[in-house]
This record gives sequence, structure tokens and C-alpha cells, in this order.
Amino acid sequence: MAQVRPPTAGTAVAAFTCGDAPAEVTLVVCCNTTGSAAKARLYHDDSASGFSQANALWYDKTVPANDVIVLPIAVVGGGLAIKKGGIIGVGSDTNNALTFSIYGVSATLAQRVSAGRG
Repeated sequence: MAQVRPPTAGTAVAAFTCGDAPAEVTLVVCCNTTGSAAKARLYHDDSASGFSQANALWYDKTVPANDVIVLPIAVVGGGLAIKKGGIIGVGSDTNNALTFSIYGVSATLAQRVSAGRG
């Protein structure tokens, strides 16, 4: 779905904006590629009103040096449901330290797969 590396500390960026069909995020991986710990922020903003503590899923979650943190979804249909126009945002306390990879499925793709046209 998306991969982004926030360039500026303290500034959240849109990692994924849901288009014409709802989507479900099934996995988020945050990789720290530096030799120092960094703090990650992950936001789910379905109203497109902006990223804040009010829609944070992770807020200043420590990612150890040269390590990853993962937000796994254990069951099908148990992911983060993103409405049309909804946004997943990410941020860091350190410039260019964290890479966020976001995986999932759109409602359109899910319909094609269930119909055997995957």
C-alpha cells in the first residue's frame, strides 16, 4: 500500500490516502535504520482533519537502534478499516531515521479475489 520515510523530525506525513474504495491495513512495519533509538508515531485519520494525539495509534513508541516494530493483524477482517478519503500518517522524532511500510488490501481487490479474478 505504501512506504515512507519521514524526512523531518516532529512533522507527520501522509503515508497512505484511501482512494475510491475503503481499505484495510493488515500490517505496519517500522524499521529504524540508524545506530540510535528513535520514536515512531502512527496515525489513523478517517476525517482528514489532521494528525494529532486524538487519532494516534502509536505516539512516541521507541524503536531501538537497527531494529523494527510491527503492528500485526492476527485475523482476516481484523485490520484497520480505512474509509474513503481516510489517511494513515506517520512521524518520527529523528530526521530520516525510520522507514514505515504499510500493507493491506482495498475493498476493490478483496471483491476481485473473492470472485476468483485476483
